[in-house]
Amino acid sequence: MDVLQEYLTGTSPDRLQILMAHPCPGRYITPGLIKKYMKAPNLPYDTMFHLVEKHFSVLRNIQKNYVTIFSEKGLSAFIQNGILQDLPPQYVPPLEPSDVKMMLTELYKETENGTITSLIVRRKKPSVC
Repeated sequence: MDVLQEYLTGTSPDRLQILMAHPCPGRYITPGLIKKYMKAPNLPYDTMFHLVEKHFSVLRNIQKNYVTIFSEKGLSAFIQNGILQDLPPQYVPPLEPSDVKMMLTELYKETENGTITSLIVRRKKPSVC
């Protein structure tokens, strides 16, 4: 619950710049996906659902200044294992390949049309592409 609250505290309603192993798919996590994957037993589901949905709804509503920086290795791992790096697997199981594909397809579309900025850090080169 504390981690969820920190996410909310650290998320601006008009911008996101995040560096993590794989692209930040937060804006594609809908209430339906939250219900599908949030199945941890013995936790306050209703309170957690509210906090999680509040956080992801902020990300969904960012209209500009959404920047996700990630590595090729992290992107590859996400495609292969479906694990969301910032959500512990004991609370959120790996995503199904179809959900990973949907998120990455939407990320690609939004990167192409300029809604968001996606930057890949290449390990062999000391630069951001």
